[in-house]
Amino acid sequence: WYYNCIIKYYLHISALFVMERRLEMAELSSDIRFLKGIGQQRANALAKLNIFTLRDLICYFPRTYEDRTKTVPIAALKSGETACVRAIVANEPTLSRVRRGMELVKLRIVDDSASIDVTYFNQNYVREQLKKGQSYVFFGKVTLDGLRFTMINPLFEPEDSPATLTGRIVPIYRLTAGISQKMLISAVRRGLDECANSLPDALPVDVAEKASLCKVPYAYENIHFPAD
Repeated sequence: WYYNCIIKYYLHISALFVMERRLEMAELSSDIRFLKGIGQQRANALAKLNIFTLRDLICYFPRTYEDRTKTVPIAALKSGETACVRAIVANEPTLSRVRRGMELVKLRIVDDSASIDVTYFNQNYVREQLKKGQSYVFFGKVTLDGLRFTMINPLFEPEDSPATLTGRIVPIYRLTAGISQKMLISAVRRGLDECANSLPDALPVDVAEKASLCKVPYAYENIHFPAD
């Protein structure tokens, strides 16, 4: 499917700029600042990636992907590996200041097999997001701190929330200062939702069907967010 999508993209990309003018909308040429969650500051940062419009955003393809579909029992974790863990917060997150400008939030998470420590550096807002007794999916690198395993600054999502950063194949984009993977993934998701029905197709329907090529919205969706 991936190569099918890439082929379809290259077949119609040259026509995209011409056909864009025929669209009654301003979606593809809309300034990226007006996409929800962007604003002027993030637009300035995105400009360093040559992303100025909605079209630039949806044509900014991932450089690779990470498979975060599988969770690993805590007891099976190994130092140095990056993994997804489905676990319950065992204690109230605690905040400590080790020195000026350095704050640590620490907590312990548990599953049916074992427990592991979690530490966040200068992210004290996670104290309000991580609730004792609730289950989350954590994704991060496992390290050995003394005799105990720990995860430093892992991504996390509530277990019962729609998966965007865990539990799926996640796109990895080239970044710049002021732009995180989480922010860019969310922006691309919103961008595709905004313009999916407005993407022009350079090929006649019968030609595309004869060649068994997917439709343009499907191509963009699966280049950015492949199902498998």
